[in-house]
Amino acid sequence: MSIGRLRVLALATSALMLAAALNETLGYVFFILDHPGTGFQTYVPITLIGAVPFLVTGLLIGLAARGLAPGSGSSEQLVQRIRTASAFGLLPIAIGGFWSGLGLALLGADSNSSAGIAVFVYQFILVAAVLADLAVLVASFLVKPAPISS
Repeated sequence: MSIGRLRVLALATSALMLAAALNETLGYVFFILDHPGTGFQTYVPITLIGAVPFLVTGLLIGLAARGLAPGSGSSEQLVQRIRTASAFGLLPIAIGGFWSGLGLALLGADSNSSAGIAVFVYQFILVAAVLADLAVLVASFLVKPAPISS
């Protein structure tokens, strides 16, 4: 695998993780809007459990992938950074994302409501984000670090 393909995969994974964090947060916000009198402070911890691992891992992978631009020198350290961010983020996004998604699903939102649709979409985005992170991790082991040329 080439450095350019790893960079594209890492940036796409970073964007997918941002989408997962936003979708999960919107699911809780939509549920609160559908049920007046429900306090948002009740759902802040579970929302953070799911969103923070996505945001931190996506940010670290995205920043490392931005360093793989042409003319940035040797890629060995940058590939190592992507590998490390992906490896450390895989378990927290899988567990935190599942935990928060389970909490979102157990709220009992109607399937035709905006919260129910957000839950439906989130289950696919969660699996896609975990698989994309795993793909970045595997791809980072397959790439041969070399000087990045334009």
